[in-house]
Amino acid sequence: FNFSNLASIAIFLLIISGCATYQAQKVGPTIIMRSQEEIPEDQLLDVGILVFESEEITAEEAEDEGTNNEIRRAESHFVAYHLKNTLRQSSQWGAVRVIPAETDSVDLQVKGKILESNGENLGLNVNVSDAAGNVWFSKNYKAEATRKTYGVNRLGEKDAFQDLYNTIANDMAKFKQELSPDEIRKIRTTAKLKFAAEFAPDAFGGYLVKDKKDIISINRRPADDDPMMERLLKIREREYMYVDTLNEQYDQFYNTMWPSYENWRSLNLTERQAMKEIKKR
Repeated sequence: FNFSNLASIAIFLLIISGCATYQAQKVGPTIIMRSQEEIPEDQLLDVGILVFESEEITAEEAEDEGTNNEIRRAESHFVAYHLKNTLRQSSQWGAVRVIPAETDSVDLQVKGKILESNGENLGLNVNVSDAAGNVWFSKNYKAEATRKTYGVNRLGEKDAFQDLYNTIANDMAKFKQELSPDEIRKIRTTAKLKFAAEFAPDAFGGYLVKDKKDIISINRRPADDDPMMERLLKIREREYMYVDTLNEQYDQFYNTMWPSYENWRSLNLTERQAMKEIKKR
C-alpha cells in the first residue's frame, strides 16, 4: 500500500460522494439582526443585488446533483430575490432591488454566484462593494438543509436555507455598523456623482478621483441647488422606477416558482440521503 493508492482512493471517494470542492463558511442556526430603531434618511444605503451567476454544469454533474442548467438559471433569479426579501426584513437598508446588470446608481452592490445547489446543500459566493469601490467582503457560504427545514417555510419570508441568507444579511449589517455617519453620507454622495458623471461627463467628470487601487474619493461637490444635478437625480428616479417595474416581474416569477421549487428540493434531498445510505451499506 503506497501514497498513490491512497490518492486514488481519495479521488474515488470524492467522486462518489458528489461533494463540491470549495472552501466555505458553514452556516448554523442564525437569527437575523434587525434594526431596533428607525434609521435617518441620510444614513440609509440603497442596495442593488445582481442576478446571481451560475456556471453551466456538465451532464455528469447535473445527474449527480439531480438538477439541470435550466433549474440552475432559474435559481440565479430566485436566490437573488430571496436575499432581497431577507435584507428588507432586517430594516437596515434603504431601497433594496434586484438588478439585471451593474449600475452606478446604487450605493451598495451585491454580486453572487451559485457554487452548489441540490436541495440538501446550498453554497454561494457573495461579494459586497460600495459606490466608492471599497469591497466590504467576499465570502463563500454553505448551509445544509434537513427534512424538517422543508416543513416550516413561508413564501417570501423563510426558506429551507434561511440561516445562510440571514448570515449574509448580518455580515452586511455588521460592516455597515463599523462606518461613521460621515462615511455613509460619502458613499451616498459618491453614487450620485458617479451617476451624474456618466450622463454629463463634461459637467461632472472632475468631481470624483480614482486612486491606483480604483478607490474613488470626492474631489469637489456641486452646490445644493445645482439645477443640472437636480435634473440628473430626476433621471435616476426614473431609472429606479424602471427597475421597480422589473422587480415586479421578478416577484411574480419568484412566487410562481416557489411551490414547485420547494417540492423539487425536498424530493431531491430525500433521494440524496437515500443514496448515501445505500453507499454506506
